[in-house]
Amino acid sequence: MLRFLKKIVALPVLAMLLGAALPLDRTEFTTGEIMVNGVIIVAPRPSVSGVDGVIMLPLRAIGEALHFALEWDEAERRIDITDRYSLWIGRTEIARDNVISDFGPAPVLIDDSTFVPISFFNFGIENVSAEIIDGVVVIVSLQ
Repeated sequence: MLRFLKKIVALPVLAMLLGAALPLDRTEFTTGEIMVNGVIIVAPRPSVSGVDGVIMLPLRAIGEALHFALEWDEAERRIDITDRYSLWIGRTEIARDNVISDFGPAPVLIDDSTFVPISFFNFGIENVSAEIIDGVVVIVSLQ
């Protein structure tokens, strides 16, 4: 009987520990709202991608809210942002001032919209910060 009780007590503790180990970069932690510089924007809902559950955000809606010029090159499957940055669908590299580096999960197309990992706004673009606060994806331009 004591052994049975130990298992019952251990299961919730194990679930709590495993839950704490999951990344906060998951849609279960989001309301689907995206706030850019203090304004909730109309945008496609964030999506979860891959086995690790990375939140993917709609690039064009956020880029336009940040007043970035975005250009799409169909032949290259490349997005150019403000003449300083380029990224490619399906590739993990970003070109920043023509210097290529890796930034994480590759951008994807979902229903003709480009989605990038939330980390892109923290590490791919200078002077921009992104995080999840109270379930809302909050993106702030530090310029």
